[in-house]
Amino acid sequence: FHAMGKLFVPNMISGTILCMSFPLAYIALRTGCEPESVFHATNIIMICSEISGLVILKMYYNYSVRDYIRTVYLRCIVVTLISSVIPYFAYSIFSPSFLRVLWTGMLTTVSVGLSALYIGIDKADRIKIFNVARHKISLIVAGA
Repeated sequence: FHAMGKLFVPNMISGTILCMSFPLAYIALRTGCEPESVFHATNIIMICSEISGLVILKMYYNYSVRDYIRTVYLRCIVVTLISSVIPYFAYSIFSPSFLRVLWTGMLTTVSVGLSALYIGIDKADRIKIFNVARHKISLIVAGA
């Protein structure tokens, strides 16, 4: 929307939806739900905001919502699932300690980075990233 200069309607709708997380969280807590319910309520509101964004964008630009969901959301879900396997095993193998925090954090960073690079990004964009990285490295090596 922002690139098209169409800001008012999408911002009003998504802003109103996002503000609904406050009363929803309040109701959840007042009815005796666990404190974690605030996060659940916020996530539900965020999903509603995303859906409204897709619908509003469809009004301004003709695109396939199904293809968008497949290429964006499905990739994110696959990256999340695959990248969480190795850190989960590291977390379950080590006993609670600072070393477990370090290993889990390091493995999570590497796992998410590699999963996002090879699953979340298509081949053409991956090649661009590698070319930029090679160029930057050659500039650093040449300057050293």
